[in-house]
Amino acid sequence: MNKIITFLVCFAFFFALFNPIRAFIQGGEAVAMFIPMVVIYFADMMYLRPHTYFFLIIALIIAFLGITGNPYFDRWIPEITVLGFGYFGLEHYLLTRDDFYARWVLRCTYITLLLLLAISLPQFIAMPNLARLMTEAAKDPSIEFDYIWTISYKNVHIIPCASVPLFVSYSLATSKKEKLIYAISIGLMCGVMLFADATTPLILLAAIITYYCIYKFKTNTPFFYVLKIFLVSLVIAVLLSATLLTSFLTLVQPIFKGTTTYSKINEISLFAEEGTTSGDMNSRSDLYMMSIDAIVENPFEPENDINKIGKHSFIFDHMAAMGLILFLPYAIFLYKCYKNPLFYISENKINYIIAYLAFLLLALFKNFFLFTVGYFLVPMYFIRLESLTEECDENDTENFYQESQELP
Repeated sequence: MNKIITFLVCFAFFFALFNPIRAFIQGGEAVAMFIPMVVIYFADMMYLRPHTYFFLIIALIIAFLGITGNPYFDRWIPEITVLGFGYFGLEHYLLTRDDFYARWVLRCTYITLLLLLAISLPQFIAMPNLARLMTEAAKDPSIEFDYIWTISYKNVHIIPCASVPLFVSYSLATSKKEKLIYAISIGLMCGVMLFADATTPLILLAAIITYYCIYKFKTNTPFFYVLKIFLVSLVIAVLLSATLLTSFLTLVQPIFKGTTTYSKINEISLFAEEGTTSGDMNSRSDLYMMSIDAIVENPFEPENDINKIGKHSFIFDHMAAMGLILFLPYAIFLYKCYKNPLFYISENKINYIIAYLAFLLLALFKNFFLFTVGYFLVPMYFIRLESLTEECDENDTENFYQESQELP
């Protein structure tokens, strides 16, 4: 049964990430996740822990709102399926501790992701707004679009969260070959982010890179010492001086020519110098305020007028669409999802918190809820890493004991 579940979960991740297959099979992503979710639930039903009820409560609330005609939850089945797939997928690993399951799910997902990034990078360089164009093409079936062999705009946003295990793996790698593989993988993510026309995940990835370069990477290589000094100086200068911030942004702005990030740099510079915003940043803040205003006007009841919801922040939009009372179980569920893996992670708590924070910030500032990566995939990597580390420590202790017994 475990091998069947492993295959179904791997296929679901492959289907979700591999854009070409989804272009030919419309709506299949939810089905690909629904099947392993149901199989895992019935296989592990007798052993699931009490906080599973929070998921069931949330599923019932979302289903109720969708069935009763709340326009925000017109796609309530896919939302429940994504939540269930991510939640039960990790629960299955915590119950079985099946290394075969974790190893192949991680391999399948990262190989698929990195393959698509390698294919996407030259196309994104040639057409920087390609990811956004593909999103518009997916919404309108009448648009004929040839660039299907690239990563989707939605999946571009998983890069900051998914990059954290690669940085950790790079820091732990002992051979030059392994370090080179992880460095190339990180380089692919950075390259795609530069040309994917997605500003929020780009900023998050830049912050993650800065943290690991300054704090985590310990090396005697002069290049890294110079890089650390440069990054520390840059961060301090940017935080203390608006003039230096605008100068730095003006320096890097030509890299993003042809994308919306190019215009957003002008808006950030304007905000740093004058404290005002315009254009996309201003309209985005207006969309956030639409949902916040809907919450303030009607805090305890679901908002049924879709025009009063900004649809640009998953968390604010759900608070408005559900009402604070019905959103409370959702908030508790997210908190328990954060706390749950911490019982199994000791050495890599900071790394896990960084990844989960990236996932939550994207849910706060974008209308993407990347639960399968933020709760399922990345925590499973760190829990498996802890298990492997414990096994190595036990083996080393046992070998040391045996060798000590053999000494005269």
